[in-house]
Amino acid sequence: MRMAIVENIGHLIKYLTTSEDEKRDNKINSLFELLIERFLDLNSYVRAKVFNVIIKLCECVCLSSRFTTMYVDVRVASLTGSPSAG
Repeated sequence: MRMAIVENIGHLIKYLTTSEDEKRDNKINSLFELLIERFLDLNSYVRAKVFNVIIKLCECVCLSSRFTTMYVDVRVASLTGSPSAG
């Protein structure tokens, strides 16, 4: 269930990047924060799904450089075992 939610959050972010909504950036920020929270999930399959979703978003140029940098920082922290990841 959580993996499906992560996948849908990715689709929502992708959709919002193409929309002309006034509050688009706020919505993308809040959805991306939800993805970052899922990095801390106990289930390794959910964490892997988050990585896959963010990689797909980076490939389709849906994320700004700020989000890409944030993703790299969280990923490095998770690899080093830092408890403050996220």
